Amino acid sequence: MNILGIDIGGTNTKIGIVTEAGKVFDHQVIPTQADRPLEDFLQRLYTTLDSFENDFEAVGIGMPNLNPKTGAIQGSVNLSWSDQPLRDKLKE
Repeated sequence: MNILGIDIGGTNTKIGIVTEAGKVFDHQVIPTQADRPLEDFLQRLYTTLDSFENDFEAVGIGMPNLNPKTGAIQGSVNLSWSDQPLRDKLKE
């Protein structure tokens, strides 16, 4: 199974598709631009994913203050996207 990993940081976001064993197929780093609206970030994320050649069956996201129960960003100091339903937006 291939897994999409997304590590959202205040400066950069690392994106990669890996196997369960940890073999990396595709990876890229994009600027997070956390001072801009979340929708701008998501559009750049989707554009990056469209450039990947491998499919994935699961997604894992790491970022500051992501509530694992609700999937919402809550009170993040280095991101201006507080109270945004990230998980719901990604499902769309």
